Amino acid sequence: MFRIRQVFKSPFLLYPSLLALFADDRDCVLPNGQLDRGQLARVVFANAGARRTMNKITHLPIAWEVMKRLVINFIMGSRLVVLDVPLLFETGMHKICWKVIVVHVTYETQSMRLMARDNITQEEASNKIQSQLPLDAKRDRADYIIDNNHSRASTSDQIETIHHDVFQPVLLSCFSIFNLCKIIFSLLLLWLLLYLMRAP
Repeated sequence: MFRIRQVFKSPFLLYPSLLALFADDRDCVLPNGQLDRGQLARVVFANAGARRTMNKITHLPIAWEVMKRLVINFIMGSRLVVLDVPLLFETGMHKICWKVIVVHVTYETQSMRLMARDNITQEEASNKIQSQLPLDAKRDRADYIIDNNHSRASTSDQIETIHHDVFQPVLLSCFSIFNLCKIIFSLLLLWLLLYLMRAP
């Protein structure tokens, strides 16, 4: 399993740029010279300017790493790859997805779960939520919606239904030449879009 935080920690990708960006903010740098990810999140989600600057630094390397992983999975014969991307629509990555699944909860539930998971205040949770496209807007653009307001059993049942619905057609179509060309074209288009986003 690949996690985006691996890109953030890589000494060859994002880490040096992020360290240079926040080097003057002593609260973001630990005594050992490493970035304090918790404090970094608090600064970025509370400051739209810092968030935009960080996004310009991070989006292209992350997109490149995602593309690389997709190609590797395709070569290895994977029939289905799931991208778990919080900023899927904001970064344009939805354009390379065959189906989009949005996990939907109420604002109150989302806020409470964020506070419990990240051990943050209500204000910090609100900053995180407001930095993204509203869930209702994401829901309107989704192919499938998972209602995550209830029990884990209810969520699991919905996932099982969607998995069955999505996985069966994939077996028939994912290795066609047309699909391969579409994937390559979509990846190149995404790379170009993110490259242009970085341009001053």
